Amino acid sequence: MQDNRMVKPILGRVRVVFFEVDGVFTDGKTWQDQDGQWRRSFSVRDTMGVRALRKAGFRVCVLTPALSSEIRAHFERVGVDVFKDHCLDAESASAQILKALGFTAEAAAFVRESGSGGVELHVGGSALYVAARAGGDGAVLEISNLILQQVASLSAGQDIARGALTS
Repeated sequence: MQDNRMVKPILGRVRVVFFEVDGVFTDGKTWQDQDGQWRRSFSVRDTMGVRALRKAGFRVCVLTPALSSEIRAHFERVGVDVFKDHCLDAESASAQILKALGFTAEAAAFVRESGSGGVELHVGGSALYVAARAGGDGAVLEISNLILQQVASLSAGQDIARGALTS
């Protein structure tokens, strides 16, 4: 983990946030519905985090190795800039997406599940932050708030997050 004094300048360059799905937006659990379809649950808190980032002008991209109409429909409702399912090479896909959006790798942050099951924020290949909240239980909102508070003035970040909560 980086020294907290270094987080603000590093996050100040971020304009695009990439998210994994399983373990980040979900708790990693699935169940079968009455029709035999596999289902996941998503946190409303995390939806608010994505909307706050987008409202502040960040590009939000979601990558998943799964091929699921349920996941696609969820993120269409949430409203992300890029959703890519059946993404088996996230590194290559994110490089292509950044190029298409007109950004370099220095403008990207990645939110992914760690090997120990936590949710981590990575920039430049280094983990900057580990969320206190679990995947599927507000970790995305927590990290979104961190980004907004570090990039903008504290009061502007709070206003943006508050606006997302009420709209």
